[in-house]
Amino acid sequence: MISTNPISVVDMILSLRIDPSNGNNNNNVDPNRKRRGNLPKSVTHVLKSWLVQNAIHPYPTEEEKMRLSEATKLSMNQISNWFINARRRILQPILHEAAAAAVAGTDAPVENVLI
Repeated sequence: MISTNPISVVDMILSLRIDPSNGNNNNNVDPNRKRRGNLPKSVTHVLKSWLVQNAIHPYPTEEEKMRLSEATKLSMNQISNWFINARRRILQPILHEAAAAAVAGTDAPVENVLI
């Protein structure tokens, strides 16, 4: 018979998370794996500046990615991933805000918000 006592259900769930024998715990993280860190401000400033200047079409060419890679000392893959994330996390909300402001009759400059 299964107990419906909330305390025993919680205990059972917690034991599933902690019990190393079940293989479902999050303690199997590779200790040699590097932890992700934030990029230095000087790097993000360079990338955000490019993003602001090219807000109409925020997709750098391969040559532009190479120049940004040289300027920031990031790999091409890191540059590409940064722009993928920036278009979603930085540019998209700002463009939505600018569109809402335009509807309301005020113009908020994109450059002042990004940098």
